[in-house]
Amino acid sequence: KLSKSGVVGMVGGPDIPSIESTFQAFEAGAKAERPDITVLKAYTGSNGDIGAAKQQTLAFINRGADIIIHQTNAAAAGVFEACRERKVWAFGTNSDQSSVAPDVVLASAVIRADTVFTDLAARVRDGKYSGAVELVGVKEGAINVVFNPKLLDKIPKEYQDILTRQFAEIMSGDLVVPKLEF
Repeated sequence: KLSKSGVVGMVGGPDIPSIESTFQAFEAGAKAERPDITVLKAYTGSNGDIGAAKQQTLAFINRGADIIIHQTNAAAAGVFEACRERKVWAFGTNSDQSSVAPDVVLASAVIRADTVFTDLAARVRDGKYSGAVELVGVKEGAINVVFNPKLLDKIPKEYQDILTRQFAEIMSGDLVVPKLEF
């Protein structure tokens, strides 16, 4: 809804299932709100190559992207630098990145590992755990979304309310977000 150009970009480090899963969810959300949106996706191959992340972000901006989400860990600095230079918005991932780039990060998807590990520890303690790969997300409390308080005025209240409502629907299971099984 915030994109004026109708083009958004997703910049990843390595092409691995956890990053691809995040991108599939982001793209599904973007297209659910705006079916005609163009979603660009690329992987730099590295979570540490700030220059590659910046160059990929600039390439997407040159193709019209005005909102960028990343999954690049330390290389996020390059994404944010490009967004800052070209005056486009970004979404942070893994932690609240509003303090890292307070002028471009509108909101962040935050991993809440403490919730997951506390639950796991309790199940182990209670003898209710059997070894398995478990995929967790919003519904299990492993992911939260936080707005950048310094840029809250850039997100219309109506859009904030939509995100809050949809987040609650994901938690309740009423809204199912695509995710890879890996």
